[in-house]
Parts: sequence; C-alpha cells; structure tokens
Amino acid sequence: MTNVYLLLKVLFIILSVIAVHHLPVATSKQWCIANSTATEAELRLDIYLGCEHKFVDCRPIYDGGSCFVPDTLISHASFVMNAFFQLHNRTKHYCGYNSTGIITSTDPSYGSCVYYAP
Repeated sequence: MTNVYLLLKVLFIILSVIAVHHLPVATSKQWCIANSTATEAELRLDIYLGCEHKFVDCRPIYDGGSCFVPDTLISHASFVMNAFFQLHNRTKHYCGYNSTGIITSTDPSYGSCVYYAP
C-alpha cells in the first residue's frame, strides 16, 4: 500500500510540473486605450488634458511622430490616455476622463509606435 501511495504521489508531482509549464503566464502589464463608445468630444478632452497641460509627451502623435499614423482621434487618444495611465501607476481612475478608457492586458503597440508599460 505504501508503494502505491508513493507511486501516486510521484505521478501527481510529475503531472503538476507538466501542467504548470503549459499554463498561460499572467502578465502584470496593463495598458489604457480609448473605449470605442467614447464620443469625439470626450476623446478630444482626453487629448487636451494630457497634452495641453504637459502631463504627457505628445510628440509621438503629432505629424511625423511614431504614433501619428493612423491619424485618427481614437488612436491618438489611446496613446495619450495610456501615457497618463502609466504616469499614475496604472490606477484605474486615471484611464480616461469620465470612463472613456478601458484597461487591457494586450499590448496596443504597433510598428514603431510603442505604448509604454513598465
């Protein structure tokens, strides 16, 4: 009986190790992006609050910047909102003004446009 117990214990440990190595790794990185339901006025306000008050380096979303293309309001707002969110230690309250942002664990970076996330 002791041999069966020992064999089952070893088998359990081996299977556990195998299973753990096949589980997806949870990431602690988070990004804030504009919610598709946000209005144009709300997105403009997010950009204004981040850029005009110099909280965020907005040069990447200006013409010629690494995040200028696509030249869309939602894309530019997402970049600014994420930078502001990261600046405030990924606090949910700072993901967009008036709940215009959503938090994601999927990196929204594309091409040479890098969304910062420590």
